[in-house]
Amino acid sequence: SDIDREATDASRHHARLNDVRLAVVRADGARGFRPGSFDLVVANLMALLLVDRAPEIRALLAPGGALVLSGLLVEDVRYVRDAFAGCGPPKERVDGEWAALLYEGTR
Repeated sequence: SDIDREATDASRHHARLNDVRLAVVRADGARGFRPGSFDLVVANLMALLLVDRAPEIRALLAPGGALVLSGLLVEDVRYVRDAFAGCGPPKERVDGEWAALLYEGTR
């Protein structure tokens, strides 16, 4: 999901190019979905948005679901990790100045 029409159009376009079936929803973050609906949630957002919307992002996960938080600058990892502390300890992946947090079997 994305609130930006250009981003959702690009997602649909790239899914077609790669022959991938993808449901794209134009919505303001998690607000367009029923809580507890997903076994996997991937959020590629800036740290400030991840921290601000942590409760609604966590609420999307079904029990035992996995969460991937990506597109983080290394210096912001601590703040995001703290905001998602209720998901348990993450695996951290770093590539240069970028990082991702991987939470498996949350809740």
